[in-house]
This record gives sequence, structure tokens and C-alpha cells, in this order.
Amino acid sequence: MRFLTIVTFLCVASSCALADVVSSRVPDTGGKISPRALADTVSGDIYSYALYSGGNVWLGSNSSVDAGIVAGGQISTGKNVNLCDLYSENLVWLDQNSRVTGRVLANRSADAGSGLTFSGSSWTGKSVSLGSKANVSGDLITGSGNLDLGAKAQVTGNVLSNANIWIANNGTIYGDASPGLKGSLSTGKRVTITGSTDPAYHDYDTYSLPSMGPGPVMPDYGTETISYGNKAVVDLAADTYKDIDMWGSDTTLNLSGGTYTLRDFWVQAGGTVNVDTSEGDVIFNVHNNFGAGKDVTFNLLGDGEFTMNVENEVSLGQGVALDAQVRVWEGDFYADKGLDFEGTIWSRGGISLGNGSSVTYSGVPEPATLALLGLGGFGLFWRTMRKKA
Repeated sequence: MRFLTIVTFLCVASSCALADVVSSRVPDTGGKISPRALADTVSGDIYSYALYSGGNVWLGSNSSVDAGIVAGGQISTGKNVNLCDLYSENLVWLDQNSRVTGRVLANRSADAGSGLTFSGSSWTGKSVSLGSKANVSGDLITGSGNLDLGAKAQVTGNVLSNANIWIANNGTIYGDASPGLKGSLSTGKRVTITGSTDPAYHDYDTYSLPSMGPGPVMPDYGTETISYGNKAVVDLAADTYKDIDMWGSDTTLNLSGGTYTLRDFWVQAGGTVNVDTSEGDVIFNVHNNFGAGKDVTFNLLGDGEFTMNVENEVSLGQGVALDAQVRVWEGDFYADKGLDFEGTIWSRGGISLGNGSSVTYSGVPEPATLALLGLGGFGLFWRTMRKKA
């Protein structure tokens, strides 16, 4: 059955870094029915994402990320998050009252709780389930699974499934609602569909996580341990160290341009780390763990970058402020609630950010070459630099 079709053109202005991916189109079958839908595998430029995880990504309630998130595992969140593009080789789950501007693509389910606001090209998963009062500007697409919309959903776009579609009471679809060739369309009461409800097959995309690239070959760390107590003020030149342990409260550590290589790094609660790049970028090569306690502030001074290569784990306490390009080559990145972060976070493991965290993307152009750091073949590292406005 075909109804009058309303075509709506939307132009969405956003600060989100949208990935350049294009769905395949329905092929010319010469009037014959194809037995199944076609799927394109899409990827993207790793340098355009704020968060990259080879594992799972968790964002606590009231968190925001102003550029794309990609994961080899799950992307899941608490309530009231503000996000951009989401790409997962696994599943996407957003709790209630989430807002997304961009594109969502998951190889398994792509679901959200009640009150979702979505504005983008498409929300795609193997299956899709959205809670009540979803407000969607864009297409909803499923692969082989069902597509379910809760009560009072409003969709300005098409609802396309290769299986079954369910639209609960008082839903409005300003576009097609087309189930699969062997699927069905079912609705509750007072549902309005302005486009076609004819069964069809629908092309859809799947996601492939781009490579993080090879990890750096780090120089050996040194033998000297830097250890200071309460309210110490320390100027530390770029060099090799065993550990940097600012174990006292309210300490100040001043870093300057160059490469620091060490085993472990720790700054106690209330500490301040001044990262002065006026004479060049500051590069931290940490063989084991990088940690900071509650309310530690990293001040980035000058026009250069603070780049962190961490082999094992990054762990940040509540309320940490950090401006850096973070690369966690084997472990996880963890931050307690209230993280104030600018830059990019790449982790072969998971990424977990507590409630009320904010991530502001600071562009990282792909390096043209690998820079050789130090003397005597110490190793190869990715060198990055900030994209200035």
C-alpha cells in the first residue's frame, strides 16, 4: 500500500567530525527480486575521532564528546549524554534522554532508551530498538534483525528493516516504513506513516575498526626516581627516569620541551603539572602506568603538543583536567567523574569515563612520516601536532 510521500530535506550544522562513509545503493536487478540485502563494510580515518578503543567504551551520565567515537567492542552510556558519530564492531546502547548528532553504525544491536534525540544521516544496526518519545531526523535501518519503535516516536526519514517493523502507539513516520521481503509491519493505535509501506530489501552497512598502527619502540627507562612530598615545586628537564612520583598533596611539576622516558608516573590529589611546549613538544613515554589523583590539573602552555605513549594503563581521579594526545598501547584508559579533557584518546583496550565527563576534540592530522626520536636508534614514534584554528 502506498501513501502520499512527504520528502523532507534537512541540513544539520554541527561541530561533530563526520566520517566520510557512503552506503551502497540498491542494484538494478532487471525487475527480479534479490533474495537478500547487500552490505558494505565501511571504516574511516582514525585521525578524525575523539575516542578510539579496541575494546569497550563506557561514558557515564551527563557526559559529552564533541567528535566521533569508534570501538571494536561495545559503546554504552548512562543518561543524558551528548554525542556525535558512533561506530562499533559490536553494539551501541544509550540510556534515556541521550542526544546524538552524526551517524550511528553498529554490527550488532543499536538501541537507546526513552527520549532519544537523533539528528544525522542514519542510525543502523543488525537490529534497532528505541524507547518511547524518540525524536529522529534521519533514516533508521536494520540488517537481519527487527526494528522496534516505542510509543510517541517521531521519525523524519525512512524506517527500513530487512525483517519486521513494530511502531507503538501514537508514532509518526514522515517517510517510508518498509519491512523486509519476508518481514511484516505492525503498529499500535494512531500511527501515521506518510510514505510507502511496501516490503523491500534494503542495503545496509557494517563497520570495520581501522588499525591503531604499530606501537612505539620505547627507549629504556632510567635509574633515577623523582619523588617529592607536600607542596613541592619541581622543575624537571626532559630525560630518562625510573619513576616520577609526586606523592605529596598540592605539588607542582614543571615540564619542558623534549622526550621523557620512565617506568611509572603518579601525581597525588590537588597537584598541578605545567607542560611548557614553548621550546618544543613534550612527549611522555611510560613503560607501565600513568596516574593522577583527584583534581589534578595539567596546564598546556605554548603552541606545541603534549603526547603520552603509555604501554599499560592510564588512571585519572575525579575532576582531572588534561590537554593531550593520549595513546594507550596495551591497556585501558580510565577516568573518574568530571574529567575535563581536550585532545584525542586512543586505546587498544577499553575507555571508561565517569559521570559528567567532557571530551573536546583537538584535531590530529595524520603524520606524513615517522619521526626518529633521540639518538642511537631509540625508536620510532608517531609525531602529532595540533590543528590550529
